[in-house]
Amino acid sequence: MRADRLLKLMLFLQIHGRTTTEELAIELEVSRRTILRDINALSSAGVPIYAESGHGGGVGLDENYRVRLTGLKETELQALIISNNSALLADIGFDDAAKVSLLKVLGSIPPIHEKPARDIQNRIHIDPMAWWRHDYAETFLNDLKQAAFQDNLIDMKYLKHNGDAVQRQVAPYGLVAKGSVWYLVAAHEDKYRSYRVSRIQTVRILPQTFQRDPHFDLNTYWQNSVATFLTNHLAYRFTARIPDDKSRFIEWYTPGSYYIVRHSEDGWFVAQFEVESVELALMLLFALGEQAEIIAPPQLREIYMTRLGNVLKQMIE
Repeated sequence: MRADRLLKLMLFLQIHGRTTTEELAIELEVSRRTILRDINALSSAGVPIYAESGHGGGVGLDENYRVRLTGLKETELQALIISNNSALLADIGFDDAAKVSLLKVLGSIPPIHEKPARDIQNRIHIDPMAWWRHDYAETFLNDLKQAAFQDNLIDMKYLKHNGDAVQRQVAPYGLVAKGSVWYLVAAHEDKYRSYRVSRIQTVRILPQTFQRDPHFDLNTYWQNSVATFLTNHLAYRFTARIPDDKSRFIEWYTPGSYYIVRHSEDGWFVAQFEVESVELALMLLFALGEQAEIIAPPQLREIYMTRLGNVLKQMIE
């Protein structure tokens, strides 16, 4: 276990450069004291690792030192194969490169690991694509990828969620696939923003380049962005009483957006939901019809009855 941690520590420093013992402790999920002991152990073993105290100090590796790996564990090899997602890589033109790199990995492993490595492809398959996927959504992915890799500014026409089209000049920092939906993360007016690629109408790569913020981390930005979205948009809560035999329908319709408060002896359960808006709540309730009883809030019950009355009135007319 410690050998794995020491290896992770060296690889982290090799990739990210000098950092603090606090950051290493968080990354490796150990105490700062453990990190200090690991640094001493690596230094005693001849690894050119250094630690400087005070303002501007930190832990680092000699810039000419490289960690060389002679093999992969079986579980590491399996994880590498499973993560080779050709469907998403094809969107950005990396599918052929991914296939070739996988063949190189399989061709370089010892014979004893070859069959287990190949078998994993027939044991686990991850398909990130949604059931209904529009190919037009990824029209500009290659241009966006090129601009992000070369740090070129882009001028684009973007369709906002309310239908308004805006012309914007942005600095493309990277691309993120959420499920099968691609987003462009870009800087605009000194703020980082996420743009859904399917809403981009036109793209023009400009000859001007931008200075990338050296402290920007795409993964950290996206995780924070997702957390903010969930906090700000999954803000409508309601409680309903539903028959037990509709639990599978509820799970399919609103996966991960509800939890069961209690079960009743009459074959019904009470669940609390958290969705984006009152409209989504009404869609679910109308889909259930008489097989749902609104408990809270009372305003939702009033809106539901008003909408139902309007529908019945239109049917009669």
